[in-house]
Amino acid sequence: MHKASPNARLISNPRARTTPLRRRAHERGAALFIVVLVIMLLTAIGIFAARSASLVDVASGYDRQAVQTEYIAEYGIRGATTRLANGEGSAALNEMRQGIDTCQATKDLVLPSGQRPSCYKWFMPEVSAALDAPLLDSPTATDPGSLGPPGATDTQMLGNFVVELTDETSGGAVPGFQVDGQNQSFQMVRITLTSQGAVRPFTAGTACDASSSRSAGSAYVRAHVVTLISR
Repeated sequence: MHKASPNARLISNPRARTTPLRRRAHERGAALFIVVLVIMLLTAIGIFAARSASLVDVASGYDRQAVQTEYIAEYGIRGATTRLANGEGSAALNEMRQGIDTCQATKDLVLPSGQRPSCYKWFMPEVSAALDAPLLDSPTATDPGSLGPPGATDTQMLGNFVVELTDETSGGAVPGFQVDGQNQSFQMVRITLTSQGAVRPFTAGTACDASSSRSAGSAYVRAHVVTLISR
């Protein structure tokens, strides 16, 4: 019986070994493609996570400014009410009857007599001076102040309000006082207070009006106040 020589096996084996090598030659670059795809996928997920966190921070900041703006507007109502309670009702009513100011609440109102609607404005600096007390604390580099957060001057938030006094009517009967009309020295008068509060960046200026396009937030609060004035 003839035995196969080792040379015969050596001649047949290289063909068997080169076949898988040729197959793998067509798969070159697949591993690199998969690695690049995974890196791109992880990068996209990281960017999406960072963007989502940034949007959450922005939304929370806007929510904080909205709450602050509402409180500033209510602060204006309380400041105006305090001025009226301190005995400024008669002077305010006389200024309101002249209709010198133009109020947002009554600017489109036309009276049959042709007169201007009664209107008078109180701005925050005036209220602060009348009450002899600062209404808002300005933030510094270390102190957040009333609106915060602490930081440089150009990054601070400013708060402001303006209160409109309009719509004079009879106050009627108030518990604890005489019925309106029985006292010849004093009378009850009901006044409508409309407060516009604004919170805005420092670079937007200090004006409090509807024409400011850089206002970060604006809110209105309205109240009806009964005050005692001298006849």
